[in-house]
Amino acid sequence: MLKDIRRSVNTFSIKLLMILLVLSFVLFYGYETTSSCSPGSVAKVRGTLISQSEFTSRLRVQMENYRRVINRDLDESLFGFFRQSILEGLVNNTLLFHEAQQLGIEVGDAILRRTLEENFSNPETKQFDLQFYKNYVMRYLRSSPKQYEEQLRADLTASKLRSFLERSVKVSSSELEASVVHKNRQVNFEFIAVDPQSLETATEVSDDDLQQYYEEHQSDFLKPAERKIEYLHLRSKDYQKSENEERQETDKKVKADAEKLLARLKARPEDSLQEVIGKINATYKTTGYFAKSDTIPGIPDSNVVVNNAFALKVGELSNVVKGWLSGDYYILRVVEERPPQQRSFDEVKAEVQINYMEVEKVKQAERLVDRLLAKVRSGEAFTETAQKFGLKADETGFFRQSDGQSIPKIGYSKEAYTELFSLAATGDQLLKKPLKIAGSYYIFRAKAEKTADATELQEALEKERTDLLADKRRLATTEWTKWVRDSAEAAGDIVFYEVASQGQNQ
Repeated sequence: MLKDIRRSVNTFSIKLLMILLVLSFVLFYGYETTSSCSPGSVAKVRGTLISQSEFTSRLRVQMENYRRVINRDLDESLFGFFRQSILEGLVNNTLLFHEAQQLGIEVGDAILRRTLEENFSNPETKQFDLQFYKNYVMRYLRSSPKQYEEQLRADLTASKLRSFLERSVKVSSSELEASVVHKNRQVNFEFIAVDPQSLETATEVSDDDLQQYYEEHQSDFLKPAERKIEYLHLRSKDYQKSENEERQETDKKVKADAEKLLARLKARPEDSLQEVIGKINATYKTTGYFAKSDTIPGIPDSNVVVNNAFALKVGELSNVVKGWLSGDYYILRVVEERPPQQRSFDEVKAEVQINYMEVEKVKQAERLVDRLLAKVRSGEAFTETAQKFGLKADETGFFRQSDGQSIPKIGYSKEAYTELFSLAATGDQLLKKPLKIAGSYYIFRAKAEKTADATELQEALEKERTDLLADKRRLATTEWTKWVRDSAEAAGDIVFYEVASQGQNQ
C-alpha cells in the first residue's frame, strides 16, 4: 500500500457491504485453453502473467455480489459463465494496460491514493479506514496490499485509456437529427394473418399416408434412453442447527461430509454406496428407470441429478453434486441403462396422425399465403383479398421504432419488427415475403406514415444525444478492444493455462 496511507490509524466497525472495485468488464470474446501450464497462473498476456489468486479473488467478489442480490447460490451454468467472464475481463484489461503504457498513459500515486481513500473511507469521518482495507484485501480477497494496488493501478490505467477513446467520439448535428427523425417516425401497417390451426383439412387420412410419414420420421417416435441409479442424499436441512444459522455455514458442513463419502468410495471402490455411510447423516436410495426429460420423485433437484446421471457410464461414480434449488448434496452411480428403442407404428399411430395433420395444416397455410401475396402484389386491396379467402384484414395502428419490439395486435418478434421498419425506410409498401410469428403467417403492407412534430422532435433531441453518444462510445471501445485482442492472438501474445477447478465455496 502507499506508504502515507499505511500510516492511517483511523478504523471503524466492519462494513456489511463489500466495495466492488473496477469489475465492469465487457466480455464478448471466446478463447482456447492450452495444456501447458505456468504454476499459479491462469494466462499470460504479452509476457504478463495473470495469477490464479487474482482470478479467484475476482470470481469470489462476483459470486458474493450475486448471492447478496439474488439471495441464492449460482446455478451451474451461471457459475461457468462467471468463471469465463472474469478470465476474459482480466485478459482484455491486461491488453488495454499494455496499450496505455505504449501511448504514455499512466496512473500516478495521487490518483491511486485518492481511489483507495474514496473506496475505503469511513462514511462518518471521511477518513481512510486502514483496518477495513486490510481485512478486505487480505482476508476476503486473500491477496496482499502490494498485489492489490498493482492490479488496481492496471485497472485504472485501462479505464483511463477507455475514457480517452470515448472522448474522441462525437455526434454530429445531422447524425443526431437523422436518428431522432428515424426513431420517432410512426408507421401504420395493415396485415392479413393466417393461423394454420384454424384451417380445415381433409378428415380422412389413409393408413398408407400415415405409414409413409412414420417411416420418414422414425426418429420422432423413439422411446428415449433410460437410466437407473443408486445415490446418496445429504439433505441441507438435516445439518442446519437453527433457523438463524447462515446458509453458507450449513453448506460447508454438508459439502464436507459429501466429500468424505466420495473419498471413501474412491478409496474402496468395491464397497457399495450404502456401506460407506457410517455415522454420516446421509440416505441411500435407488430409482427405477427414468429418461432425461423425466423427474425423479423425492428429489427436489431432480433436473441436476438427472443431467449428471446421463453424463456417466454404467458403473461410473459421480463427483459430489450440489442441488441449486435445495442446497442438498448427492453422490450417484449408474446401475443400469436402456438404449433408445423404436416404437412400432401400431403403438404410435394416434401420435403419427396428430403430427401428420399438423404438417398438412402448415403446408396448406403456406399455399394460402402464396395465393394471398399474389393477389395483393397485383394491386388488389388487403380487405378485398382477405374477404375472398374467408379471412379478415386488420391494422396495427401507428407505432414507433423506438417503442420496443412488440407489434400492436400481434406481439413480440424482433425479426418481424426489424423487417417492418426496414420496409418503411425503403419507401416500399408491401413486404415481399410473409413473416411467421408465434406459429401464424402474416402479410404486411405499410398503409400510412407520419413524423413527429417540431415540438416532439426538440424534446427528443437531448435524450437522443446522450443515448446516441453512449452507444457510439461503447461501440468504438468494443471494436478497438477487439482489434487489439485479435492482433495479440494473431501474434501469439495470449496464452491460456488450465484454470484450476473452483468450487463456489472456495
